[in-house]
Amino acid sequence: MKGKQLASLRKMRGWTQDMAAARLGISKRTLIRWEQALTPIPKYHILRLCEIYVCKEEDLGIYQQQEEETLSLPPLLTSFFAQDLATRLLTLTFMKPCRMIDVQHQVRSLLEEFDAMTTDLLSRRKALQQMIAYAIAGASVALIPQQEETLKRYAASITACQELGRSKHTTDLLFAFEGASTLLQKLQPFLKETRSHQEASMLATQASIVCAVLGRHLKGTQVAIQYAQEAVKYGHDAPIIERVESLVALSWAYYYSAAVTHKALPLAEEAASVLNEGQRSAPPALYGQVYSVLAVMQAKNFIPNDRALNRATQHITAGVYSSTDDPIAVLLLNEARTLDYRGDHPSALSTTAQLIDVTTFTTKRTMSERERIAALMLTTKASLKAKDRDLEQSVALWKETMTSVRALQSEQRFEEAVSTYHTMDILWQADPRITALQPLTLHW
Repeated sequence: MKGKQLASLRKMRGWTQDMAAARLGISKRTLIRWEQALTPIPKYHILRLCEIYVCKEEDLGIYQQQEEETLSLPPLLTSFFAQDLATRLLTLTFMKPCRMIDVQHQVRSLLEEFDAMTTDLLSRRKALQQMIAYAIAGASVALIPQQEETLKRYAASITACQELGRSKHTTDLLFAFEGASTLLQKLQPFLKETRSHQEASMLATQASIVCAVLGRHLKGTQVAIQYAQEAVKYGHDAPIIERVESLVALSWAYYYSAAVTHKALPLAEEAASVLNEGQRSAPPALYGQVYSVLAVMQAKNFIPNDRALNRATQHITAGVYSSTDDPIAVLLLNEARTLDYRGDHPSALSTTAQLIDVTTFTTKRTMSERERIAALMLTTKASLKAKDRDLEQSVALWKETMTSVRALQSEQRFEEAVSTYHTMDILWQADPRITALQPLTLHW
């Protein structure tokens, strides 16, 4: 794929990447991946590109991969294949020899195409579950001669776990957690093989991070720490993205555990150090994530330093990488945390307002349900610290937060929400509107 030709067509129209992405019904992140030739373009979007750029298919300077070859079928089969997400995801494991990261990029590309064409979340969830189950049940680790095919299944399945973990349904989070933990076990034989060690290390690191993040919500901080420590272990032999993200995952695991929260800052500092050492091979957007996390940890430890947050802002829109999270949303959430720790609660509220509509509680950016709850929780806490705090607004925010926490059954956020309730009870003692919320503080 010749991404420069694709970018030139966009520039000839006088469009920014944001403008072109909006016309295509995709994210800017996906368009950047196409223009940088990081992932193939699905057939549907090839035709759409020809429409908006007013050109022929050969003018795009791309080639059609195996997916497009598969689409050369009789009409009924083509229609079924185009509409059935599960089938399309499963065919990715039969791609021609490629890197595991290419398989994962293609999974996300198909999901974004599906999201642009329909709002059928039930089919999306079921397709991701099938992808995970297929890899676990259908790939035998004993078939070492077929290790590339098996690892491709695992790569696609781990990406499915990452996507499913963004859901607002507890069963999806549990499915993703159990899937990732099982895949982690199945990867062990590949970690011992010299020819598959690095790619297996990358996948093992990703699976461990999924378990650490979801385990924090489903099982508690100790489980999160255990899996994050495993991620760091596997990350030593993985590419720089996974190595850095494993350190960030362990930093957050320590951050949320009162007994070892002091260990969070050194891990964030180490992540920044590793990132700087390997800067030539690190995507720019990764800096935004790492430095925004470092800013939070520094602010929590009363270290006055604007440099980390400034560096995060400079890098956050400079590129994309494999993370499923919107880098702007990650930056804003961490910026709000930093401002809140510094005592600048009005600015923290202004920042979270870019993420959450405080009237409808809907998101303004692409966020997982876990991130939405984190933003709601932060908004609630900051509103309580504001000089002009409003009882009605605080009650509404807390109620929406706790309702969402209970629906997701997040152990981590539940404890945080209960603590926030006690703060409200102290601020507005014996107020019936606060007392009426007490039943929500009972564990499910």
